[in-house]
Amino acid sequence: MTVTKRLLLCCVTLLTMPLVASAQVVAKDGFDYPPLKEAQNFVGPVGRAKLPAGWPAEDDNVRISEVKFGRGAMTRWHRHEGSQYLIATGGQGRLEYFNADGKVVSVPITGQTKVHTPGGTCHRHGSDGTTEVFSHVYVTLGDTHWDECDRDYQAGAPARPPDDTLLLTVFLRHDQTKNLQQIQALQKQQGFFQQFPPPGVEIVSWHVVMGIGQVVTLKVPAARLRDVNVALEKSAWGAFRTEFYPTYDLYPVIHTQLANPKRAR
Repeated sequence: MTVTKRLLLCCVTLLTMPLVASAQVVAKDGFDYPPLKEAQNFVGPVGRAKLPAGWPAEDDNVRISEVKFGRGAMTRWHRHEGSQYLIATGGQGRLEYFNADGKVVSVPITGQTKVHTPGGTCHRHGSDGTTEVFSHVYVTLGDTHWDECDRDYQAGAPARPPDDTLLLTVFLRHDQTKNLQQIQALQKQQGFFQQFPPPGVEIVSWHVVMGIGQVVTLKVPAARLRDVNVALEKSAWGAFRTEFYPTYDLYPVIHTQLANPKRAR
């Protein structure tokens, strides 16, 4: 199974299967998970639990587990080569990350919150200290790197932007003079899925918008922007009319506003 298919399966699992019932695995002191082998990468008591039946197994590219943090426990600063998805399963926690201005942004993780961290982003996550125990499931793509982010933070150095990538939303507007079978035949003839997205470009989301066509959001290294354009010119034109919109993630700001207890109900 490819990494992309495994990630999609993991995300579908996150969205559809019942949350792990933390009460089923919590001892009287509220902390009975086996300790993590990578204890040096955490601050405070942390443990890992086995996932219930139905979850895909881990491999070298996709890592999946449930982690439990004691009060105030956190990961150290780190980054992942690919995306990471977190889903809260008990207690209250937080995710902190460096934004493009080098400032630390804090996002609460509680209830059934699901949080996406793009690859390359220096961040940490764990308990916010409010509850005795906080737990979450993670799905992580690629390797994790600890030293660089942690060293910069501990030294008090200003954080750098995680990378030189940008989000680009592409509208693939259907040519309505053709039916679906004709569009798909043209995609196959022109090698659409062999050329798009080009190597080094990550798919963030891919949706169908009825009456418009397909809307794809990509994470694009600046040096690969031309490659995206050329790939679409070669493989999408004729089946779609293309539009491009630079994009940025407003969700952390919106999430903070929605979590404000003073917000009108």
